[in-house]
Order: sequence, then C-alpha cells, then structure tokens
Amino acid sequence: MYSERVLPRHHSQALTALARVVAVPAGAHEAAGPGHVLPTEPDVAPDDAIDALVRRHLLAPLAYRAGLERFRRDHIASSLLAELRARSLVEVGDAFAAARIPVALIKGAAYLGYLYADPAERPMSDVDLLVPPARHAEAERILRRLGFWRVGSPRQQSRLHHAVGYKRKGASIDLHRSIIQPWRSRVDTDALWQRVVPAAAGLWRLDPVDEAVIHLGHVARHELMVPLINYVDAARLLQHVERAAIVARAREFRLGRAVHAALAMTDAITRDAPLAAGVLPSVAEVVAYGPVWRPLQCLRKALLVEGPRELAGLVAVAAYDSVAHRLRP
Repeated sequence: MYSERVLPRHHSQALTALARVVAVPAGAHEAAGPGHVLPTEPDVAPDDAIDALVRRHLLAPLAYRAGLERFRRDHIASSLLAELRARSLVEVGDAFAAARIPVALIKGAAYLGYLYADPAERPMSDVDLLVPPARHAEAERILRRLGFWRVGSPRQQSRLHHAVGYKRKGASIDLHRSIIQPWRSRVDTDALWQRVVPAAAGLWRLDPVDEAVIHLGHVARHELMVPLINYVDAARLLQHVERAAIVARAREFRLGRAVHAALAMTDAITRDAPLAAGVLPSVAEVVAYGPVWRPLQCLRKALLVEGPRELAGLVAVAAYDSVAHRLRP
C-alpha cells in the first residue's frame, strides 16, 4: 500500500457519494427536480468513522445543508467562524485600501458568494490574499500593525516562497506574493493582476479561468492529497468555466500535467469517472487522507511537473530552502 492508512471500502464509497451530491449547488438540485436527492442509505448512514471523515474533509456544513441533520452543529460552528473571518477581512481590506495596496482573494475565500451562497458551507483554516510582489513587505507591516504575528517556517521569508502566514486571535491569513514558487511553473503574476475582476468590499478576485487553473494547480501541488472540499470547489468551478480554456491556460502556465491530473481526480470523485491506476493516488487513498511515504511523495511531485525545466526548478527551490534554513540564525 502506498498510504499508511487504509479505509474500509464502504467508507470511501460514502464519502465520494456525498461529494458527488454536494458538488452541485443546492439551487441547481432544486432546479433539476426531485431526482437529485442526497443518498442516506447505505452510503452515508450514521457511522462514527464516516462522520469523522466527513468532518476531516471539511464537508460537514455542506452535508447538513444537503439534508444530514446530524451535522447541524458543524454548520452552526462554521457560520460563527465565517462571521469572524468576514470581520477580519473587512478590517484588513480597509487597511490595505488606505495604503492603496491592491488585494485579491484567492482559493477558498474567493469562492464565498460565488460558488457558495452561504459562507458557512465553505470551511477554511485561513484566508489567502494576493498582493503585488512589490507591495508584499508593506502589506506585512500593515498586518503586524493590526495585531497579526508571523507563523510558519523562516524560509517563508525567502522571495522564492510564494506566501507568508500570519495569525491573530480568531484570524489566519496567508499573504501571497505569488501563486507558486518560481521555476516550478510559468505563472505570470503580472498577467494575473491585469485580468482580475471586482469582488466584494473593494477587493479583487482572479479571472475565472486563472482561478480554476490556480485551484487545480494547488491541488496538484499537494500531489492530489487534499481534503475533498477542494474537489467540490473544482467541480463547482467547472460549472462556470470551459474545460478547453482551463487546459489552454494551464499549458501557458506550464501546469498542464498538474491540471490534467487534478481534473481526472475531480471527475473520479465528483462524477464517478474511471481513473487510471498508477503511481498517483487512487480515490480511496485521497479519501483516506493519510500520510504518504516520503520517497513516493517526491516521485509524485516529479511526475506532476511539466518538464525538465520545471523539475530542475523544483529541485533548485527545495535545495535553496534547505540551505537558507540552515544558514539563518
């Protein structure tokens, strides 16, 4: 077995059955008629182990909205956390606006009000914000003035790292200077900023095609081993963007192989499409969401980069981070 954690087959089936249902927004289910009903027997029947997996994959609030009453408390808790995040985001957004620093919502935070009508449906551990690279240091100073402190490893301060983590009580922010470490792809950050579209409260979000490519690239950056909510996000993004546009932009960004793999896993989980067996994880392994043998993880990273240049970049960035971390006091 590639993963150290193995699940009973019916657990995997239950989670993917749930993911297939919640991958379609509630309004779309209602419009489609009574045929779209959340399965409750036997796939997601009450079971402590399955319920724990639903929570681990951040699907509990969606499960409640889809009709599973036993996740009501999860939805309430997620609603409270969403309100706290919203207040912090307004404060941070206002501070950045006062300094005339453009800020774009990326990943989960960008999907609220777009893919998810109810913010509680999309739990997240932090809010991801993108600022222009030239303004990143200034944005960090503003966050510190607002009471945030830096978290994470010292190597995040390297310009080769794409984001720096900040926290304060009740709020966590990943402040991005770029989307992915340089050399691992050819994502043009300047082009991303030229295509941004307005979001709420004076903020921005990425162009829908860029957003879908970046999301799928993020999934692949973790070798496809991410909570299932990320695949629900991907399925909902695909309802707004043509696949051909995503594939073309991914090739432009030198993320073609990564995006292809993430799309295949999204279809396998949310549409029950067949998935070719190989070195990359199976659906069951993704659902198990357990630790992966480090050499296998490295092999998967190598398989998901676009070509020799990006592979060399992956190795170079890892080596730089290792050396820089050792040299810092």
